[in-house]
Amino acid sequence: MGETFSKDLEHWNYDSFLIYRNKSARKLLTKVYNQIFGNERFGRILELACGPGCNIPLTAKYCNKLVAIDWSEKMVSRARNLIKVKGLKNAEARVMDVYDLKFDDNTFDCVFGYNILHHTPKEMAIKETSRVVKKGGVYLGIEPNILNPVTALMHIFRKDEYGAFIFNRFKLRKLLKKYYTKVYFRPLNLTVIKLNPITLFLINIYDLITRIYPLSLFSINILIYAKK
Repeated sequence: MGETFSKDLEHWNYDSFLIYRNKSARKLLTKVYNQIFGNERFGRILELACGPGCNIPLTAKYCNKLVAIDWSEKMVSRARNLIKVKGLKNAEARVMDVYDLKFDDNTFDCVFGYNILHHTPKEMAIKETSRVVKKGGVYLGIEPNILNPVTALMHIFRKDEYGAFIFNRFKLRKLLKKYYTKVYFRPLNLTVIKLNPITLFLINIYDLITRIYPLSLFSINILIYAKK
């Protein structure tokens, strides 16, 4: 999956320490994570497709124990290095396939996925991840919103991103409801391309605009909240 990212996204995907080196990225992600998790603190979180661990320091703040997984040994090695260097005692990274999770049923209070479902055979991934979520637990996910014209253009020219169109928010909601009792979609605005003080300012303005319906339908991303 990671090998197909554009050069801009490669910088994000391969720099484990980006949030420490890029102040704008740190500010935006801290804000977004607060929107996702709020004041919630979970016992155990499973983070899917963690890549080199860019988001691990942020996710780890919202739980007692974080297990981050990725199919790539190269990415997991970098994530483990980040965990070690930053002394994140409540986090670990493992090589694992999202379709074959090596955990018992009802293991996690929360499963978190950032831009993963549209890259996968959706129902297979949703079914397997829901298996390890405890009853009353949640799946929290960020996915591209193709109703946003810029997001649509960014995805339409890359074959590995077609899943965002094939399984749009309407089909995705239907699939999630097969495995979760409650499913909500909320607007979210996050981009990892060319983050600097100017683009951060523009994203923050757009975030304010898209909090109002029907403009909320055109947010950059959608936040998935699914309760089991």
